[in-house]
Amino acid sequence: MDNLDRTNVVQGALAKFVLNKQLVELGILPPGASIDNHEAFSKDFRQIWADHADAIAVAYGGSGALKSDFTRTNKRTRKGALEDGVKSTLRYIKNNYFDGARQDAFDLMTGTWIPRKNPQSAMFLVTDTRPLITRSVPAIASFSVFMICAGLTLPRTSDYSLFYYFMLWFSLLTAALMFMFVHGIDYVSWPRLIPLTDVIYYNGPGFRSGNHGKGLKDNLGLVTRAKLLGSKRTRPGGDHIELGEIKKRVD
Repeated sequence: MDNLDRTNVVQGALAKFVLNKQLVELGILPPGASIDNHEAFSKDFRQIWADHADAIAVAYGGSGALKSDFTRTNKRTRKGALEDGVKSTLRYIKNNYFDGARQDAFDLMTGTWIPRKNPQSAMFLVTDTRPLITRSVPAIASFSVFMICAGLTLPRTSDYSLFYYFMLWFSLLTAALMFMFVHGIDYVSWPRLIPLTDVIYYNGPGFRSGNHGKGLKDNLGLVTRAKLLGSKRTRPGGDHIELGEIKKRVD
């Protein structure tokens, strides 16, 4: 599975070395020759490895593989570096805000999670259990941006006619953004079928700090364990989710 980005570059180079040696041993290439001497074949070989990396990266990371320009052309380019920046940004957005449903799909298709017999008992999949204020803040921020943009088009009698108007909406926008920054962990798209509660709030052996990636709320001691995903969810038939661990039915 780990065959994308830098790993794909290394494995592609190893595969090229092994293939070249095999072709020499079979007598297809003369000793000392290389597949690089055959441009058409070498290009197809590089394209196969790059396409392979992209296919895995799209499913795993949400974007094409990084450094694929080197795999395809055998050299690093500025265009490839810019594309890597775009891909990294795309991965950050998808992995933080859209990845939960994709992980749920993996868990469902691989049989890691067993569907419930009673559809009504699966309401937690479509129910947002976060506090109302947490769910409302993004809408407040979006509406504030809309009102600020609208204010730029409104007629004004002087430079100060909309001062208080802009001050109000800029203040709301600032407060909303600060709230989302402090409570950043509440806005991540987590898997719902098998919650990662024990991973998110892990503080056992090897734990150093919970400062990274959780906003400021955890650092201030305002989060109770499993508040976001719930400490326990019970399912009919005996299997349930507890702190991210699934227990399958035995009936």
